[in-house]
Amino acid sequence: MVMDTNSGLGDAVDKYGDQIDSALDKAGDFVDDKTGGKYSEQIQSGVDKAGDALDGLDGQNDDIGAEPQAPADTQAPPEPGTPTTPGDPSVPTEPGVPTEPGVPTEPTDPSIPTEPETEPSTPTETTEPAEPGSPTSPTSPTEPTDPTDPSIPTEPTAPAEPVQPGVPTEPGEPGAPTDPSTPTEPSVEPSVEPSTPGEPAPQTIPTDPANPATGEAPEPIAGS
Repeated sequence: MVMDTNSGLGDAVDKYGDQIDSALDKAGDFVDDKTGGKYSEQIQSGVDKAGDALDGLDGQNDDIGAEPQAPADTQAPPEPGTPTTPGDPSVPTEPGVPTEPGVPTEPTDPSIPTEPETEPSTPTETTEPAEPGSPTSPTSPTEPTDPTDPSIPTEPTAPAEPVQPGVPTEPGEPGAPTDPSTPTEPSVEPSVEPSTPGEPAPQTIPTDPANPATGEAPEPIAGS
C-alpha cells in the first residue's frame, strides 16, 4: 500500500515537476516579502529541501529544479511520510502601533472674581473755602476801675461777747448740775462803742475777779 502511494507521488512529480517547482518558489517569495527579507537565506534553504524531498520520491532527482544528480545508494530510502510544505519560519511580530497620546484636557477657566457687594462710595465734592470775613475793628481797652480810697478806714468788727460764768455755790452744798441743753444767759455786754479813727478808745472799768459779772466781791457765808 505504501509502495503504491510512493509510486503514485513519484509519477505526479515526474508529470508536474515544473508546476511544483514554481509553486515552491512562489511560496518562498511570499514569505520573504512578509518578513521584509530578514530571513531570505533560511527561506531559500527550506524551499530547496522541500523540492529535493519531492523529487527523490522516484529515486531520481531529475524532475524539480536542479540538474539530475548521481543515482542514490542501493539501499532503499526510508519511506517518507506525506510531504508537507515547509513550515513558515516564525514571523517576528511587528512592533505594536504606539498609542496616540491622550488629548490634554483643556485647563479649567479660572474662577471669575466676584464683584464687590458694596459699591465704592462716591467721593464727596470738596467744599469751596469760605470767603474771608471783613476784619473786625479792635476793641477799645477797658477803663481801669477807680481804686478804693485808702483814707477811709473800714469799720472794725464787734468783739465777741464774753460768756457769763456761773454763780459759785455755797460750800457744803453740792451744786445742782446744769442742764447742758439749757443755754446759759449771756453776760451783759459793755456799752462800748467802737472808736472812730483819730479818737482815743474809751477806758473800760476793770471787774472784780471774784465776781466778774457784777464787779463786786461775794458776800461771806454765815457760819464760815
